[in-house]
Amino acid sequence: MSRVFETPWFSIDALPVATGGPPYYVMAGGGGVIILPLTDDGGYLMVRQYRPTRARMSLEFPAGQIDPGETAENAARHELMEETGWTAAEMTPLGRGKLALNRDSGSQTLFLARGLRPIPGACPETGI
Repeated sequence: MSRVFETPWFSIDALPVATGGPPYYVMAGGGGVIILPLTDDGGYLMVRQYRPTRARMSLEFPAGQIDPGETAENAARHELMEETGWTAAEMTPLGRGKLALNRDSGSQTLFLARGLRPIPGACPETGI
């Protein structure tokens, strides 16, 4: 395995292929979180943000990376606050898995957030 590209958020590694063909490329990075914020009336709090890879706005659940030394739950709480300006009384882990099984070595922890309340004076990140 050899590193062919690196950023502060992820790297690309080339894995040799046993058949002697071209290398297989894998994106390596830290873990992340995805939050399902369930409102009191049974709806979901979602974010709309611009995604350069799709050249358009996207409607999605709040999500983000786990910073070094941070727990998955703390990452879920800070991503919910940063992306929506809301907080959750309960943050329940639902499981851990991988999103892009063919190219990504990182895994995501899924959380159900309940008891949502807006944080007075909070402003979501720019672009969300």
